[in-house]
Amino acid sequence: MTFGAYQLPPPSDWQAFERFTRDLYAAHWKDPMASMHGRTGQAQAGVDVYGTNAETGMLEGVQCKGKDGRYKHSVSTDELRAEVKKALTFEPALSRYYLVTSGAADVAVQKEARLITEQHALQGKFPVHVLSWDQMLNMLKDHRKVAREHFRSLLVALSEIDAPAELIAICHQSFQNAGLFGNVDPVAAADGFHQVLMDASPFYESGVLDARGALALQRNLHRDVIAQLRANPKATVAYFGIAHIPLAMHAGTAVSSRQHVRLYELDGASASGEWNPLQDDEGPDLGVELIDLGGPIGGPDAVIQVDVSAQVAKSDIDQTIDRPYRHLVVRIAEPKRGVITHHEQTRYRKYVS
Repeated sequence: MTFGAYQLPPPSDWQAFERFTRDLYAAHWKDPMASMHGRTGQAQAGVDVYGTNAETGMLEGVQCKGKDGRYKHSVSTDELRAEVKKALTFEPALSRYYLVTSGAADVAVQKEARLITEQHALQGKFPVHVLSWDQMLNMLKDHRKVAREHFRSLLVALSEIDAPAELIAICHQSFQNAGLFGNVDPVAAADGFHQVLMDASPFYESGVLDARGALALQRNLHRDVIAQLRANPKATVAYFGIAHIPLAMHAGTAVSSRQHVRLYELDGASASGEWNPLQDDEGPDLGVELIDLGGPIGGPDAVIQVDVSAQVAKSDIDQTIDRPYRHLVVRIAEPKRGVITHHEQTRYRKYVS
C-alpha cells in the first residue's frame, strides 16, 4: 500500500509485527477467531498465528520471523527449514504454512520454500510460503480496516496526498441502533470534519416509517449541506448510511455534475461498526430491475420502492399512504445489507438508460 512516493514501513517492534500479522491473516482467512499461539517463552511448534481459512475450512499457520533480535532482517534457508520442521509437530496438523518477515524477499529462501513444498506434496504435508514485507503490503491492499487499525497515524499524516483535507459527513440515522457514528472520522478527514446528522429514527413506529415526517428531514438535509458547503467550499461531501440508492436519487448525485458525494458502507460484521468507503470501479452487476406497478399518472402521490438493502413490504407503504399512488419499484433479486460495494452501483441513470 503506497501513497505517492511513500510506502508503509513495518511496525516498530516484533510484538507489534505479530499483532499486525494476526489481524492481517484473520482478515485474509475471514476468521475472527484467528489467534496468537501461546506466549513469549513457550515452545510454539514453529507457529505464532493460526486460524481456519473460511474458503477451505482447513487450519493454517504463520510464523513471524524477527522476535530473535534480528527484526527487519531477511530469513536464511537454514532458519526456514528449522521452522518448517517445528511446524510439522503442530497439532492438529496444518494444511498450509507461512513464514512472514518484515525484511526483504530473498531468492534463495523463496526457492527453498518451493523445494520443500514439492517434497511435502509427495508426503501429503502442507505447502510452504515465505512472504516479505512488500508481499504483506500487497495483501494489505485488500484489507483496509487492518491498515487503518495499525497505520492510522501515518495514513492521516499522508491523507493530504490521496484524500480530501476536509469532509462534510452526512450521518443518516434511520431505524438503526444509536451509536453508529461514533467512529465516523475516517482517514480522509485530516484537517476538518463537519457532521450533518439526519436522524429519522423518531419517525419510525412499530417498524413503519412516517414518510411525510422523514421527507421534512430531507429538505432540511439540503439546507444544512448547502450551509456547510458555503462555509467550507473545498470540502468533500460524504454519506454514511445504508440507503445509498435512495440518497443518490434524492440528492441528484447520479445525474448532477455539481457535487460528487463519497459513499461509505457500514461493515455489518465489524463489532466496532467500521465504515468503509465504496470503491470507484464498476463492481459486480446487481441485476437491478425498474418495475412500473401502475397507479394514477399525474396524481399528488407517488412511491419509489427501493428493495436493495432490504425488502419493503407493500403493507408498510399502504399504512403510510392511504390513497391511490403511482408505484415504481427498483429492486435486486436478493436484497441484503452490504450488497452495495462500488459507487457505480448507485447510479440511477445506469439502470434507466
